[in-house]
Amino acid sequence: MDDIFLATTAAGIKSVFTGSDNNYAVYTTPTYHQIFATSDTMVVDYAIMNLKANGVRLLRLHLQRIRDVWTGPAGMTDAQSPYLQYLIKTVDPLLGQMFQALKDIGVWDDTYFVFTADHGMGTMTASAHTPPEPSAWDPVLIFSGPGLKKGTTIPYAENPDIPVTLMHWFGLPPLKGHTAANVMLAQKGTTGVFLSNLYAGAPADIPHPKYIDQYIKGGLQTTEDYAPYRDGMLRLIK
Repeated sequence: MDDIFLATTAAGIKSVFTGSDNNYAVYTTPTYHQIFATSDTMVVDYAIMNLKANGVRLLRLHLQRIRDVWTGPAGMTDAQSPYLQYLIKTVDPLLGQMFQALKDIGVWDDTYFVFTADHGMGTMTASAHTPPEPSAWDPVLIFSGPGLKKGTTIPYAENPDIPVTLMHWFGLPPLKGHTAANVMLAQKGTTGVFLSNLYAGAPADIPHPKYIDQYIKGGLQTTEDYAPYRDGMLRLIK
């Protein structure tokens, strides 16, 4: 995530990152950054304040507290579950406030949105996303904005594609990715691709290395430990 904040800052574009878990306090490269560890409401309020008072153009909000009411995958299809009720009664109104703020300052029609998660969820009652569970690799990913397709699905995308595509929306040069001499990769650069197939009239599919798909289908380790995953992904990228 640092790459998009560093690139936009270098171009004079103000940014904000705010989230509701202390894990994300390490992200200090945005122009404005603040963590509210127990409140999604404060996250959205902070983003709106910086949108209206400071003219930020890149906003990243991480609403984390939905995980507090997760009791297992059955809650995703039960309208009365605490999980869906939190989405309906808390998250949806907060998004409505964010949308209204964008309309208030006159940028609604020119705004691109990416709604996603950093992971899918597991199949246990605990709020976890363990690598051995295929569902943990399958987060939601929704794009919306001027000139993009509506009501359709592209065949494939990965989260690393998001920052690459964002740079195109901002009209900025492509991200350089891994270029340092000590990075031991035969093919350096970004591991994401520009999702040109999001645009209305574009072909449905584009060339994509599908690293995550390769990892899952290639029989590589999906243990609880991070190290084997990192090693396996680096071998794919090489």
